[in-house]
Amino acid sequence: MNKIVTVSLILTLSACTGIENGTYQNDKIDDETHALISAKNKMLLGFLKKGNTKDLADMMSVDMHQSVHENLDAFVAKARTRISSDNYKEVDAFHVVNENSNQRISIKTKAHDKRNYQLRYQAVTKESFVSILEPHTDGDIYRILLVYGKYKDQWKLNVVQYGRHTIGGIDAIGHYEKAMEHESKGYLTNAVNHMVLASATASPASEYLEYTLQKEMDQYNENLLQQALTAYPMPLTLNDVATKPQVFKIMPQRVEGDFCTMVKYRTSIILSDTIALKAENSIIDREIDAIFPGIKADAPFVFYRAYNEIPKEDLNVPYFGFVKEVESAGI
Repeated sequence: MNKIVTVSLILTLSACTGIENGTYQNDKIDDETHALISAKNKMLLGFLKKGNTKDLADMMSVDMHQSVHENLDAFVAKARTRISSDNYKEVDAFHVVNENSNQRISIKTKAHDKRNYQLRYQAVTKESFVSILEPHTDGDIYRILLVYGKYKDQWKLNVVQYGRHTIGGIDAIGHYEKAMEHESKGYLTNAVNHMVLASATASPASEYLEYTLQKEMDQYNENLLQQALTAYPMPLTLNDVATKPQVFKIMPQRVEGDFCTMVKYRTSIILSDTIALKAENSIIDREIDAIFPGIKADAPFVFYRAYNEIPKEDLNVPYFGFVKEVESAGI
């Protein structure tokens, strides 16, 4: 098994490159190398924007192309829906120089405070270069992680990963902080919703990148879910409503830049009887804030879906939906 190494700035002179072995970050990277990789990054984003699979494949190492070629078209098609420009912001860059090839690299950042992260990847060449980019997008921010290896005098891609970094302008750490804020007010459902969003934005680069606070967030989320399950065992019968509907799921619902809550419940009223459904839902909406404190806090709407049966996973079940405006939003 390869030894995991944390690379530092010092170490010995690399005879083949003339650069000292170590990790060089951002402005410590020599200008020529940085400019070369930056040009490649812009080219790569242009290929993704245009759906140019062939030229993107030419940027890859032989091993990478062999491992992903069957899924490359699907990856490019999906990425193309998110990337509308070859312009980007460079979040971080790392030039890693090793004495030997085929080493496991681990880098811990120190410049991002509570948003510090650990980067891990397998370097298959003596020199590797990591770019973490934010392509220009409308709406949510996505991040792309690129790992290049230097093969003789050519830089080739070994890793391409991308994923959502923010939802509604808030990243994983921000949603974590909002969850703790809501929990401190006794708003468990809101806190759980924000942790759902935190989980959705915590790993834009899959297993290659992890926030330093990730274990702390995972433990908090586990404890929070236990609190919520104890307070609100699902399905939860609303005994103060004459028809005794059962809430079986509460989840975040996004409306443009706002975060609302979706309440899903089972009703005994047939879905075709919309007049009776509406009357029942009006009563539920009047009671919901007392049952789930804070569910209307800091949100313009509450969304509801009424079902005659609780949906099973991956099965579409008919429902009737309601949107209720919150009269006075704010925590």
